[in-house]
Amino acid sequence: MSDPDSRIMKTRTGYVQGYNGQVLVSELQVIVAADLTQEENDCRQLRQIGALAADAGYWSEANCARSDPDGPELFVATTFGQVKVVSGCDRFMRWGHSACRSEWRLIWATHNLLKTSCGGIFW
Repeated sequence: MSDPDSRIMKTRTGYVQGYNGQVLVSELQVIVAADLTQEENDCRQLRQIGALAADAGYWSEANCARSDPDGPELFVATTFGQVKVVSGCDRFMRWGHSACRSEWRLIWATHNLLKTSCGGIFW
């Protein structure tokens, strides 16, 4: 049995049932917001605030075409997308959108604590 709030999502390696995690990072690599969506693709989640760096999931021709040449700089990776792999958190331990959203935010709060306690060293 699977989490009824989760969705089947296509990934680069096949299909998984789960959520799509989103984070907003400051220029100092501190997570300032974290949320989950039930949409399988990151492309519609992209929002510009100042200069923006985004992982490979946000890459699309449409996102590049929508960027404003006079507005904030947009840096989107075309091939990395490794945060879940590096942190080792590739699946949720809890069920339900609200519970998984809390877990997602806890993962990134831990990221922020490790950054500050390790002198700014990323995992």
